[in-house]
Amino acid sequence: MRRRLLRFAAYSFECFSFLVFCGWLVGQITRDRSWVCGLLFYIPTPVVTLMLIALVPIIRTRRRYLCAAAVLLPIFVLVFEENRFWSSRRDTANSCRLVHWNLCHPVHRWPEQKRHLLSLKPDIVVLSEITDAVLDSDFAGYQVLRQGTLLLACRGTAKRLDPPNARIVPGGVILGFIARCEFDSPSLESSETVSMDVLVADHTSNLTIPRDPWLRQLMLVAESNDVDVIVGDMNAPRRSLAFTKMPTDFQHAYDAAGSGWSYTWPVPVPVLAIDQCIIGKRIVCTSYSLDSTTLSDHRLQLIDFQKTAD
Repeated sequence: MRRRLLRFAAYSFECFSFLVFCGWLVGQITRDRSWVCGLLFYIPTPVVTLMLIALVPIIRTRRRYLCAAAVLLPIFVLVFEENRFWSSRRDTANSCRLVHWNLCHPVHRWPEQKRHLLSLKPDIVVLSEITDAVLDSDFAGYQVLRQGTLLLACRGTAKRLDPPNARIVPGGVILGFIARCEFDSPSLESSETVSMDVLVADHTSNLTIPRDPWLRQLMLVAESNDVDVIVGDMNAPRRSLAFTKMPTDFQHAYDAAGSGWSYTWPVPVPVLAIDQCIIGKRIVCTSYSLDSTTLSDHRLQLIDFQKTAD
């Protein structure tokens, strides 16, 4: 009886793993063209990889080789498409710093989160999913802009470039705004002011809403306004269609200067890269890293960059 139960469990796991692999494969081909395709595309590659690896030793020999061959595909995507394990960092001396963090609606954790944020000494702070616990006075020396659950704090001056309370993309799916941030250069040899336009965005997490059409509109807004940085919780992986067919002047900060495990959610075992930072033609990213803490279910994006002449 016990042996039969073990065989049934192994067979059930094999069938389930096969279905998950097929769904993942379809998702990799179709990406997020529709919300149904998006659901398949959001099946995490690390999960599929681990399932197939775990399946190899427990299935019958005649299918073991097929499973071992199948696992090579998600391993390739994991290592060469979704992550990069070689460093492309540049000299970060005299770099500016932007920090983005989805706080996951903090209340009692905000004092700890604030201390951690300020310890990073950012020039620009972008926060997603804030509550009334986050006050403007928490950012002494910064000018603060808000819209809904989004906040931008600049060590200098910040002003809206779009109408207050307007939707950055009509339709109500994406919350966001564009801000011009100006602050003193971090270089000790220069007293120039750094000026840059930042598009802060937050896409709804509702899985029944397709990502691609809305994110494409967001990228058109960024292009038409010639922004320098697009940052926020997009609730869509970095390899989504809208982010792989961007205007030529834009690039993922991770691709420019990042390395290592690229996934941002969910902590403590992140398997999806849904928080994004995209840089424009006037931004040179010197370092992109993800900071893991237990203070939120999202990892923190930390971007060091230099602004070139317009």
